[in-house]
This record gives sequence, structure tokens and C-alpha cells, in this order.
Amino acid sequence: MDGKLTQEEALRLLRARTLSVWEDAALLREYIRLCGITQSECAVRLGRSQSSVANRLRLLRLTDGERRAMQKAGLSERHARALLRLGDAAQRQAALRTVLQQRMSVAETEGYVETLLRPPERRELGALLSEVRRLLDAGACTDADSPLRSFFRQTILFHDFMLYKRRGMW
Repeated sequence: MDGKLTQEEALRLLRARTLSVWEDAALLREYIRLCGITQSECAVRLGRSQSSVANRLRLLRLTDGERRAMQKAGLSERHARALLRLGDAAQRQAALRTVLQQRMSVAETEGYVETLLRPPERRELGALLSEVRRLLDAGACTDADSPLRSFFRQTILFHDFMLYKRRGMW
């Protein structure tokens, strides 16, 4: 941001809401610095929620290279926030490359990041259960009364129940 920007000019630009999310984030940081205020005070002055101000400022944790790549690819603020869940910069950059190469949607990016955050043994369990589901759906175990089929179904149901319970959906 231009060092000669006044509080009034910054406030006018922020209220106009004509900036990109990246410009908005940088200007929010500058406005907070100029005024010597908190995020909460900034939110009140702008008529925004504190969480929206915090989310925009969080975008500034991305490196300039990450921001440029995301802007060039047209990725959204939600893509960025999903990737920011990865604390390790090297892991985040590798994930960003994958997201860009596979042209992932926001939901796909969030799911991908979720799998990266999951401990390796949980990822393996998830992959195993996915394979069991696929085999059952493909008719690999055709006998409806098979103890093996029953065991697999119960295991999958238990896994899904625990997943929903953990997410507060049960």
C-alpha cells in the first residue's frame, strides 16, 4: 500500500467494496495500522463482521508467490482459506500445485486439505473403507447373507456414524 494513504482514503476505498479480496486484505491491514485499532473496531467502522475482517487478514499469511498463483488461476478466497489450514509452507505449496493442476473446486480443495490433515493411519483406514465400499457396490460379495458382507457393511456404518458424530452432525 502507498505510505501516503490517509485514514479517510482507506476507509472510502474499503467501504466502496470495489477491491479484489487480495487488495481488500492488504488495505484492511494498512487501515488498522493507520488508525491503531483492533480487528473488531475495524469491523464496526466498516459495518462488517469481525470474522469477515479476520478471514480477509488471514489471506495475508500466504506468500506473494502463492497469492499470485491463486490470482492468476482465478481461485477464490475460500480456496485460500482451505489451503491456509496447512500450517507447513512446503506442504501448502505442494497442495496448491495439486489444486491448480487438477483445477479443483472449493469443495474438492477442502476435502483434499482435510485428507492431508488427517493422520496417515486414518488416511489408510479411509482408503480401505472406500475400497470395501467399491467392492461391495461392484458385487464382489454377492451372497446377501454372507457373514463377510455383513461385517463390511457394519464396519462402514460404524465408521460413518463416528464421522458424523465427530462433526456434530449426529
